[in-house]
Amino acid sequence: MSRRSLAVNPIGLLLLLLAQLFLSAPASAQVTVLFSDGRTTDFKLSYEPWGLERKAELRRYDDDAVIASWSNITSGATEENTKYVSDFYVAPAGVDSVSYRMYHYEWDAAENDWSLPAIGEAIEVPTGKIKGVLHNNAEWQSLLNRTAISWSGVVHGEVEDLTVEDGDLIVESGSLITMNGLLRIKSPAAMYTAEENSNQDHQAMFEGDGTIIFEGYNDPFRPLLRYYYLADEVRVDVLDCAKVSLVFNQLGPDDANDIIYNQINVYGDSSEVYLAGNRGGRITVNAGASTIRENNVAVLRAYGDGNTIEGNRAAAMEFSGKDNTIKNNHITMQPVMQAGSSYNAGRGIFLYGDSQSTGNLITNNTILCKYTVRHNQEAIYIDANQNDIVKNVIGEAGNTDYYGGGLFISGYGNNVVGNNIVDVRYFGIKLIYDADMNVIADNSIVDSSTGILIIEGHENHIYGNRIFANATAGISMELENYEYSNGIHDNSIYKNHISGSVDGIRMLHEGIEQNQISSNIITENSGYGIEIPWGNFENTIYGNYFSFNALGNAIDNGNDNNWFTQDKGGNYWDDYTGSDLNQDGFGDTPHPVPGTANASDDKPLMGDQGDISVSPMSVAFETHVISKLTPRPPAEKTVTITNQGNVDLAVLGILLEGPDSVHFALNNNPCEGTDIAPGGSCVTTVAYNPFSPGSHAAELVIISSDENQDVVRVTLNGEAVLPLSGDVNGNGIYDLADALTILQVLVGMAPDIVQFGETGDGSSLALSDVLYIFRQISAK
Repeated sequence: MSRRSLAVNPIGLLLLLLAQLFLSAPASAQVTVLFSDGRTTDFKLSYEPWGLERKAELRRYDDDAVIASWSNITSGATEENTKYVSDFYVAPAGVDSVSYRMYHYEWDAAENDWSLPAIGEAIEVPTGKIKGVLHNNAEWQSLLNRTAISWSGVVHGEVEDLTVEDGDLIVESGSLITMNGLLRIKSPAAMYTAEENSNQDHQAMFEGDGTIIFEGYNDPFRPLLRYYYLADEVRVDVLDCAKVSLVFNQLGPDDANDIIYNQINVYGDSSEVYLAGNRGGRITVNAGASTIRENNVAVLRAYGDGNTIEGNRAAAMEFSGKDNTIKNNHITMQPVMQAGSSYNAGRGIFLYGDSQSTGNLITNNTILCKYTVRHNQEAIYIDANQNDIVKNVIGEAGNTDYYGGGLFISGYGNNVVGNNIVDVRYFGIKLIYDADMNVIADNSIVDSSTGILIIEGHENHIYGNRIFANATAGISMELENYEYSNGIHDNSIYKNHISGSVDGIRMLHEGIEQNQISSNIITENSGYGIEIPWGNFENTIYGNYFSFNALGNAIDNGNDNNWFTQDKGGNYWDDYTGSDLNQDGFGDTPHPVPGTANASDDKPLMGDQGDISVSPMSVAFETHVISKLTPRPPAEKTVTITNQGNVDLAVLGILLEGPDSVHFALNNNPCEGTDIAPGGSCVTTVAYNPFSPGSHAAELVIISSDENQDVVRVTLNGEAVLPLSGDVNGNGIYDLADALTILQVLVGMAPDIVQFGETGDGSSLALSDVLYIFRQISAK
């Protein structure tokens, strides 16, 4: 259509003017960078035309060369007051400059040609940075006309702010990626190593300073992070994920004395997370129903409900939440510095959260205190209620500078602390800040300054504990700030065996009242058996066995303390010289208790109430093979206690002693606390369940009312060995089950907790171990 024809046609001229007015509205065109990594760049053109054809070009800034062009751009059907967006993408390879310009054209209908280009703003592509949004699935690869982006070797450019939106980002084994910002991996995208290798030198490594974020996953079949090495200050955050795993990663150096820079953090709406086999750095899990096992890290923290924390090694652990199981962990306490602060790990296991942290089980953990300078920190610190802390071993790692505490109960109650072994130089077990209604039972506490220390608390039950060789007292009640505290009262302390300390049981300061101290064996202390100072009153002391306490069996400078009851009588005193002419079991004359209270035991118990015989006097267990994957049940032996006398024999206590006593246990002990009639007997069962190889010796100590032989010692001996090289199930032979187990470990279907290589040198399992087993089976 010519200009002349339009001029002579008024209707046509009007239409042309309207079209030009319509088309002269500014078009909105913009080219942005979706993704760039210095080699490949994904460009996106966003265009909002008004209905006619458009054309655009992307030109290199320095030489005006056309990098990409789009033509015949239309918006589709046009509706009034509606704009349509047309998006076009291109992925040029070999990007070697940093700036581009966009040119866009509009069709000039009058000239029947493209108008002069409108020049857009410069577009900067930082070739030294990896940033943007990476679309990496098959659909996008087709759209962009490129293959999937993967990383191998030394990856050029720093990851600054990259989001992997879809598809898989493959990181080849041995790659080195530098971080200087955020790398977000959003479900359903994934990042994984094509050739997984547990050798640290062949893992993909992230270095620099940055965070890898995994977000929104619920995939139990693909690990989020596996066989990666996080160096320098790289961390991993897992946000809003469920049923995912992070396994066999190296979080910086193994040495916990180094500053912690590398971390794995799980938070948000996450649950059922599995972390295993990770080393170094710190793990923090804010999630429930998760499993954290066989990691070797500096600090491990878990906040949530229903978690299992098992078989880990760390310098410190911290927990809160409900119904968690914390078991079989090994903690060597030592200072740990966290980047940017003077954070000190301090405590071995720290459980806090008051009434929000209940129903937790802390069991079979080993906590060793190892400091290079003096610290007053606790191996286990409980600031919560209704939890079980049982069968843990707390000791020192051979450092004479350590002066930390054992097990600390603070402020809350209804916890059970039982069957723990504590050997540290400060306190063994400490109750403070209204620690009420706890059960402290059947613990072994040796070589502490104080075995059990009560600073504040009431209605606690403390019984069955074996407390030996403590520097100041076996059990000490030391009420501080009497006027401002709830006091120490209504506690029951009974059936404990206390010996070798300065004082057996003592009270310090005033206001300690209405406690019951009964049926304890208090012997061979260098001070007093029981010491009660002024201002402590209405405590009841009965049924106790006092002997060979150097300064005296008791001293009472308090007020209105009771040393006997009418129905159960008083205490047995080895220095009582009275007689029992009426044979009622009580002395005919009172036994005076030294001290300003002028107290006396008006119904002292008489000795020689039976004649004990124990068989056998020596127990030897068969050789025990230790296997982590298929643990063998403990071996059991029985010991029989017989009363050969003509009156009842009271079995006051049965306990295990000796440096190797942790490898033995009393599996069935119905005899303790019972009276055996003349001619009667009782059987107790001793188990051997070692956790480390070697020869082990201990003693079963039986304490009774036999005045001529009140302590009988039965020797216990056992030997434990590691399985044959490759005998992972520990049954003493090579069989197909061994080969199957190793294969399961190698393909990730079983945890790699077996450390017996082909030569028995402790190396990790390998395919050669499977071949070795087949050769052994064939050689039979």
